Parts: sequence; structure tokens; C-alpha cells
Amino acid sequence: MGGEIRVDWVKLDSVPGLREAPGKIGMTFLPGKWSHGIAGEHRRDLEADVSRLRDFHGVDEFLLLVENPELVHARVPTVADVMKAHSPI
Repeated sequence: MGGEIRVDWVKLDSVPGLREAPGKIGMTFLPGKWSHGIAGEHRRDLEADVSRLRDFHGVDEFLLLVENPELVHARVPTVADVMKAHSPI
């Protein structure tokens, strides 16, 4: 349930100071989220989400903007470890 994880990419050429920046910045929902959210029920697969982010979208760095209690509530307290394990660095 949940389908393929998608990324909304920031158009860097429209951001002052980032027009010439290398790489891309994207935003997505919490990989592996397993709880009720504003958009309804989320039952995602953490490994599948992180693998897709890396393999399909080319993500090589992750910035997690979720606090530990939220990770526990969403049933993904190990998301940072899984993301690190999938990082090429």
C-alpha cells in the first residue's frame, strides 16, 4: 500500500543564490511511514522507499526533518540507520 515514493524537486534556478548550485534538492514524505496522516492511511515499506530514492531518483544524501517521537509514532525509528546503510558514502 502506498505506491512508489515520489520526490518533488525544487527548481534551483528560481531560488536566489542557488541558480548555479550543482545537484538537486528534493522533498518527499517520510520513507516507510506506517500511520494515519493528513492524506489518510500510510503503510509504506521503508527498505523499498529508501532503495527507490537511491536507485530511481539518484538520491545520495538524506536530510531527515522528523523528531524521534514522530519516528516512533510512524513506526520507523530506524529510518536514519536504513538511509545511512543505503548511502554511497
